[in-house]
Order: sequence, then structure tokens, then C-alpha cells
Amino acid sequence: MAVSLVLDCFDATENDAPDPALSEAYDRGFAAGLESKNTEIESNTAILEDNLIAAISDLGFGYVEARAHLTDGLRALFAAITNRLVPEMLEATFAAHLAGELLGHCEAALARPVTLYLHPDKIAAVAPFLSAATGLTITCVGEEALSPAEARWGSAGQEVTYDLAPLAASIRTALDAVLYENTKVDNHG
Repeated sequence: MAVSLVLDCFDATENDAPDPALSEAYDRGFAAGLESKNTEIESNTAILEDNLIAAISDLGFGYVEARAHLTDGLRALFAAITNRLVPEMLEATFAAHLAGELLGHCEAALARPVTLYLHPDKIAAVAPFLSAATGLTITCVGEEALSPAEARWGSAGQEVTYDLAPLAASIRTALDAVLYENTKVDNHG
């Protein structure tokens, strides 16, 4: 069986001129529909913006909660660092810190002897190390008034006081600041 195809002609003719009344009604309807959709889009956009702002606020609150939880978990570690580890490290490295300071302050007077005043408990540990590390002639004298983290020395008419306690205090302050920020968390709702 054969199928024949028939094509319609859609070429414009003189009789096909648009009716001005229909064209005007179409334009009014199109403009009203466009305005309606634009209003709906603006309304949906405002709803989406409000939802986005709420989601971002929820993320910020989640971050604050997570940070608070993390720093609470680290509180014991920070306490151990500031109360035990830092003082032990400063105790173990006191002689090395002191050697560095002595060399920095005594370079001009390397040939002159240096008198170093220390807490009496420190002399046995510090004196051999300083002589070997600096190459200076150092006389260590015990002084009860100095703390185990302090030293004082004189050379060429100049006296210098050295103390590691501020270093320990600055480390403690830095770690305490992290924990303090955690206590400033605002309650939301």
C-alpha cells in the first residue's frame, strides 16, 4: 500500500494580514503574563535569599559549636603544655639560652672574664656547658635571690639580667587566649 504525502502551503498571502484587534489583545496578554511571571520570580528569589542566609547562619553556628568542642577537648593538653612541658623544656634548655645571650652581649669583651650570677641549684648544670659552648672565661656565683630561670652577669662594667619566665608566660598567655575565645561563645536560641 502506498502512502502519499500532502504538504500544506504556509506562505503568507494578502488575505493573511493579522487583525489589529487580535494583535493588540495578544500584546496585552503577553505583557500581563510576563509581569505575572516576573513577580513570581522576584518572590521566589526573595525566598531563596532568606533560605540561603539561614543556611549560612546555621553553618556559622555549627563552626562555633565545633570549635568549642575541639578547644574543650584540648584544654587538658594545653594545661599540660603550659604547666609541665614548657617549664621542663625551659629548665632543660636554660644553659643553651643563656649561652646565646652571653655571646650576644659579651662579644665586645670576649677577652675579659665574665661573672655569672645564678641560682645555686643551677651552677652544676650550667657552668660546664657555658664554658664549652661559649669559649669565655666564666665565673659562676650562686645567688639565692635569683629564680632558677634567671641569671645576671657583668662584663666590662655592664650588668645584664636574663629571665626565661617571660617566655613561659607568653606561651601560657597564647594558649590561654585560645581557650578564652572558647568561653566567649554566644548562646543561640
